[in-house]
Amino acid sequence: MKDIILYLKNKYGRWAWLGQRAHDAVGINKVLPLDFIICCDYGRETEYFFDKEFISLEQIVKQRLNWSNENLNEIFSGRYIDRFLYFLNNSQTPLNILSYRSIQKLENISKKNSNKLNIYAVPEVLKRKLDNKVFFRKNLNILKIDAIPGRTVNLKVSLFSQLKRELNIPFIVQFPYGSSGMRTYKIYNKEKYVHLCNENENVKVNVLKFIDGYCLNVNGIIIEEKDDIKVYLTYPSIQLTGLSECSSSPTIFCGNDYTSANILKNIILDKIKFITETIGKWMGLQGYRGIFGLDILVDKKAGNVYPIEINPRFQNSTGLLTELETISKDNQGHLFLFHILEFLKKKDNYLKHFSEHFNYSKLNIKLKGAQIVLHNFSNKAEVTGELLPGIYTYVNKKIVFKRKGISLSDCKNDKEILITCGVPFKNQTIAPFAPICKVQTKSSVLSFDYKTLNNIMHNVVNDVYRKLRLHSIS
Repeated sequence: MKDIILYLKNKYGRWAWLGQRAHDAVGINKVLPLDFIICCDYGRETEYFFDKEFISLEQIVKQRLNWSNENLNEIFSGRYIDRFLYFLNNSQTPLNILSYRSIQKLENISKKNSNKLNIYAVPEVLKRKLDNKVFFRKNLNILKIDAIPGRTVNLKVSLFSQLKRELNIPFIVQFPYGSSGMRTYKIYNKEKYVHLCNENENVKVNVLKFIDGYCLNVNGIIIEEKDDIKVYLTYPSIQLTGLSECSSSPTIFCGNDYTSANILKNIILDKIKFITETIGKWMGLQGYRGIFGLDILVDKKAGNVYPIEINPRFQNSTGLLTELETISKDNQGHLFLFHILEFLKKKDNYLKHFSEHFNYSKLNIKLKGAQIVLHNFSNKAEVTGELLPGIYTYVNKKIVFKRKGISLSDCKNDKEILITCGVPFKNQTIAPFAPICKVQTKSSVLSFDYKTLNNIMHNVVNDVYRKLRLHSIS
């Protein structure tokens, strides 16, 4: 892979990461040195790993908002665009942007600067089509893949009694668009359902049976190979959702645990492989290429495996995956590099030859590592304490700072803990529900039920909040 990396740097010019989080670029930067990062957030750890060209919305607005992928559009409009265009126009070599997701406004700039700017993402119009969860559910029947029991309806108050009778309480309302668990609601009573209807009357949604189980997340890649569509996947992680220690919503994304996933049974892994390959092939026939993700629900009692949604983009877990690939002794490739190759190989025979002769099964290896995403709760808050990014140890139910660090490769053993990814500054304001930082470790973070934190990580998370001393702002 080293030859490929040198080739990409020498032939194609400068490389940039564009994504919601700067820290997602840590693993990428170790493999393919970056010249530019464009992102939403800005944490205290950023200066530890990147000192080149940098654009952050958070640096401009001076507060932590609940950044979403949609905020990336703001960078390429209004007052923010000038700095990007200045960098682009003064670059002596083309700028290659590895983009977390598709962005129409960036595509428009690329059309006007085709000799200076290359984007490694499918067009946003295709991403938007595949993002639609109602459209996705409709196609599961065509693909002969079992969907979570439920149906698609136009949201109306009058349907509550019927839905309650069919699905029981609680049930899930899933809107067409929304990431990281946003716009997905767990309905416990009629009052919450009515409130949702009043704000979204007649909107088409999926209404699903609540199933007691655990969630898995897969990173995959769709490539074109000799006039055929091929789909390959990496080893799955257990997905953390709605952890009470670090989120106020039962559906919000809270992290991934690869270590705990290492004991998944082969029957589950085989079902995941079939579902991922079938859905990925269907995406490929729609024109999608490159990295994608899939969230999957496993019914603990019945053993059924259901796809929840597809992510036609990089995922929050992809950054962790890349970090773990860099430190795994068994690793023989990086998923993000093959994403780049998929967009270049049609015009580059050297990269085409490498891609066609690589054994993609080498990407599907067991990994050791996990991350927990800590969120602000329901009120706007100010950080009145101080939390340093870096490596910590766990002593007497508390965390103790040891040294600077930016990646799990800086942890000397499985017991050390990394705190990173947007660590806020003292006196910084945090918007309601916004992610605050991540706790990462090489060990597992979950209990045996795959749904709750183990005792150590429960205490670690509590102590992080204690150090931050978030003060509610009315």
